[in-house]
Amino acid sequence: MYIGKQLEKYAVEVLKGIGIEKGQTILDCCCGAGTYTVPVARLVGKEGIVYAVDVSNGELNDLKQGVSLGINPKEIDLVVLSHIHGDHVGGLYSFLRKNPEVVVCLPKSFPKGFKNGVKECGAKIVEVQEHL
Repeated sequence: MYIGKQLEKYAVEVLKGIGIEKGQTILDCCCGAGTYTVPVARLVGKEGIVYAVDVSNGELNDLKQGVSLGINPKEIDLVVLSHIHGDHVGGLYSFLRKNPEVVVCLPKSFPKGFKNGVKECGAKIVEVQEHL
């Protein structure tokens, strides 16, 4: 269930701050209850697309869920990561081999080695310091 309006105003501030705007295509990995999914959908509007994927039990190897849904990795503009657990980031490097021009938004607290690996793939990183 979507968490609600009380968090949405904060989510919108964070999302605007990382550059989400009308017409973008966004992949919300591990969307959970939709804390960011719903506000992202409102920001990208009808011109944009939001793919909301929630993985459990580590099933995101090579973004198999996304591929089975017909998602073209080259059409994704931004990937939002909430935390470093393997079941949340496990398919990222495979994804980046297919779309190295994506922007990866992640918490500033992510390990330096992980961030360097993302940069080495060619992706741009946007670090978020605040959390909800």
